[in-house]
Amino acid sequence: MALQRQLDGIKIQVTELNRAQIEVAENPELSLEVQSLKEKLDEHSKKLEQSTEKLSQLELEKLTLRDENQALNMESSDPAHADSGDT
Repeated sequence: MALQRQLDGIKIQVTELNRAQIEVAENPELSLEVQSLKEKLDEHSKKLEQSTEKLSQLELEKLTLRDENQALNMESSDPAHADSGDT
C-alpha cells in the first residue's frame, strides 16, 4: 500500500517534469531565462565557495592571533619576566 503511494507520487513527478520539459522546449524565451539563471547560480556558487575559503583563512588567522595574544598576556603577568625597577 505505501509502496503504491510512493510509486504514484513518482509517476506524478515524472509527468510534471515531462510537461515542464516540453514547455521549456516550446518556449525559447523561457529556455534562455532558465539558462541565464543557471549561469547566475554557478557564479553565486563560485563566489560562495571563495567566501567560505576566505572565512576559513580568517578564522585560522584569528585563532593564531588569539593564541599569540594569550601568550603575550601570560608573559607580561609572569613575575619572573616583570621588571623589578631596581637599578
